[in-house]
Amino acid sequence: MSAKLIWLTGLSGSGKTTIARELHKKLVKNKLNVIHLDGDAIREINGHDLGFCNKDRLANAWRIHRFALYLIKQNINVVCSTISLFHEIHKANRNKFQKYYEILVDCEKEELFRRNQKELYSKFEKNKTQNLAGFDQKVEFPLNPDLVITNNIKDYLTINVDKVIKLIND
Repeated sequence: MSAKLIWLTGLSGSGKTTIARELHKKLVKNKLNVIHLDGDAIREINGHDLGFCNKDRLANAWRIHRFALYLIKQNINVVCSTISLFHEIHKANRNKFQKYYEILVDCEKEELFRRNQKELYSKFEKNKTQNLAGFDQKVEFPLNPDLVITNNIKDYLTINVDKVIKLIND
C-alpha cells in the first residue's frame, strides 16, 4: 500500500490550511500515518529565505514537493496546503506520486478581501504590498483537479473535509 499525497491549492485566505488541518485530524483519528505540510510552515522551517516573487514561490513549491516525496517514500500520507499555483508543480506531482489527489480550494475574491487573512488584501488595496498571487501576480490554477471545493462559506468546513475524504477513499 503506497501513501497518498493530498495537495490542497488555492489563493491565500481561500481556506486551504483550515481544511487541511481538519482533514489531518480526521485521518489521524482513523489511525492513518499522516502529516500536514503547510506552505507557510515550510517557509518558516527554512528560515524565511525566500520572498514572494514567482521565482521564490516556485522554489518553495519545489521544496514542498521534495519534502512530500521524502515522506511518501517512508509510507507517510501527506496532506499539503500550499498556494503553489504552477502547472509545472502539478505535472511533477502527477508524474511522481502514485496516489496523488489535487484539490483546488476556490473562493470568490470578495470573500478573500472580507476574510483578509494576514492583512494581505487590505495592504494590497492600499498599494502597501505587491506579489499577491492571483491579483498582481499570475497564477496557474490546476488544469484538471480531482476536486474543486468552493469555499465561500466558513460553516461548510465539515462538508468540505468529507468531500476530500470521499475522494481519497474511492
